[in-house]
Amino acid sequence: MDQEITASRSGDLLARGEHEFQIFCAVCHGADGSGNSIMAANMPDTTPSLLAGQAIERSDSELFDLLSHGRNGMPAFDWAMPTMDRQAVVAYVRMLQQKGGSAPQERGR
Repeated sequence: MDQEITASRSGDLLARGEHEFQIFCAVCHGADGSGNSIMAANMPDTTPSLLAGQAIERSDSELFDLLSHGRNGMPAFDWAMPTMDRQAVVAYVRMLQQKGGSAPQERGR
């Protein structure tokens, strides 16, 4: 899975990933993946940045699994996004990480 997602980061895949990210992920993780959002500010648990810490350390397969099945306060999205769209989101998150992982590891409250 890792090679499949990493190797196919075409413009179309990233555009698809950005579209799905803005629909399903940005509400909690912020449009830039930093973990700063209005929704996150009102959640009881910390919303992690996708630009640092564990998000960077996880493999593409682990991020895909987390996106598919959820964990802790994060819901599962396998019911809402087809496999290719979830792979596109992972590729888009990797692109965000490469563009600037200067956000704090976790947003505190």
